[in-house]
Amino acid sequence: MTSTTVRRITLFKVPDEDKQLKLVKAYRTMKKELLEEKKRSILLLDVAKATDDPRSKGYTVAAIMSFGSRADMEEYEECPAHKALQEVAKGLVAEPPLVVVLEGETDVTN
Repeated sequence: MTSTTVRRITLFKVPDEDKQLKLVKAYRTMKKELLEEKKRSILLLDVAKATDDPRSKGYTVAAIMSFGSRADMEEYEECPAHKALQEVAKGLVAEPPLVVVLEGETDVTN
């Protein structure tokens, strides 16, 4: 079975462990707010600290989101909960995040 989704992977360089935890907490707070609103077609939102691995290239926090469509992702980018997350992140990150967007059919059986 396949479906068309938009996946967004956001990688952050946050050197300080306390700040990493604050960013993860901010994402989880945003997730709770978005679930309560039930307005946006966010199919998945997962965030975690990265493992200590040299292949991580200094990226310490990763967020993975899936949306029902590009329009849903664009709506999310403008929503108040995302804007609030961006404000929190500004004071925590060493540089702007790396954002990768994947569009197209996804095999949902694996």
